[in-house]
Amino acid sequence: MSKTILANDEIYHVFNRGVEKRPVFIDKREYNRALLTLDFYRYFGISPALSQVLKIEKEKRDFFLAQLKLKGDM
Repeated sequence: MSKTILANDEIYHVFNRGVEKRPVFIDKREYNRALLTLDFYRYFGISPALSQVLKIEKEKRDFFLAQLKLKGDM
């Protein structure tokens, strides 16, 4: 599977279906990961990358994501 790098300050077009009208997401896990990725990178100047955040223990990760949303809402 190829890794696509998402960059801040760029514009992306998200499609609601794939080539030949195939579904974009195979299962709910893929769909939820896509939503998490879009939500995470909507904030400016995010560090560390989402892949690094997902590696930390759940309690710390949830706290980090909550703090990020608080900053973004200001």
